Amino acid sequence: TAPEALTCSLPEFYKRVISNDTLGRVAHLHLALCDQVARGAADPIAIELAKSQSLAVDFPKTGVAPTVPQDALTIVGGNGYPDFMEKSKDSYTSKKLLGVMYRRCLSLTADTLRTVDAHEYASLQGDSEWSEMLKDTQLVYAAYECAMRRVMSRFGLKSEAEVVLGEAVHWHPLHSADKGKASSALRSCWQAVRRRFQEKFLSDSEDLRLKARLWYQVAYSKPQKEALYSFAWLPKDLEVFVGFPRTPDFSSILGKTALRYYLDAKSVRRVTIQKLNAVFDKLKVGLKEYAEVTLFGSVALF
Repeated sequence: TAPEALTCSLPEFYKRVISNDTLGRVAHLHLALCDQVARGAADPIAIELAKSQSLAVDFPKTGVAPTVPQDALTIVGGNGYPDFMEKSKDSYTSKKLLGVMYRRCLSLTADTLRTVDAHEYASLQGDSEWSEMLKDTQLVYAAYECAMRRVMSRFGLKSEAEVVLGEAVHWHPLHSADKGKASSALRSCWQAVRRRFQEKFLSDSEDLRLKARLWYQVAYSKPQKEALYSFAWLPKDLEVFVGFPRTPDFSSILGKTALRYYLDAKSVRRVTIQKLNAVFDKLKVGLKEYAEVTLFGSVALF
């Protein structure tokens, strides 16, 4: 191609790619459709939609725009999207495995959040230092919130849990190219923030038990959607006794919950594996003249 022709065609090509970029929408539609039809990804409409998704992936290279089956639009348009996709509207409770797992994870999050009892700190009201220390704690919390929000903004995160765990649910495009490097940088930022405020906690010669109670109170008195609960547990790493009832370690709770879910979902898992095996058998028969099909990866464990 001549340089002049290339220069003229690039803007038009770029415009066409941007205006026909439907990969995300087709992928979401396919995920929702598979949740709603009885045969899942093996349903004929889902298979046709998967072909459209393949065309959407290759569109920037081939220039062939995908067409979405009207039946798929009708089904998803009528039923909405499953709850695990977290769409803001037109959502329903999914009865399939992804939906069950999603709600189990949500229940675990809810179980680990405590609402502060108004009477729990009543005994502190008579302490002469309590009022002044509470004001200081609120100022420290404001600084902690500013530091955490700055980290979340830098990495494009939506929750403090992502900061504490060092992993994003959905990485920002600027970080998705090297998720390992981004995760390492995120953990370093969290360690720096945690170390800074733990040093702040130990900086004054005050009653550490009372101080830890106040940190807990301030964090858990905030509205749930705005609160940064990790602030309350910074003293925990310092092994400061705060007089709260001893609770199981979060990792222990998570492990027991995962085991309980694994055992409870045995029947669902068996049916899912049987369906996968049926699909595999059909593929094996259909392709035996051309290639030998073998299970690999996590599927091979079953």
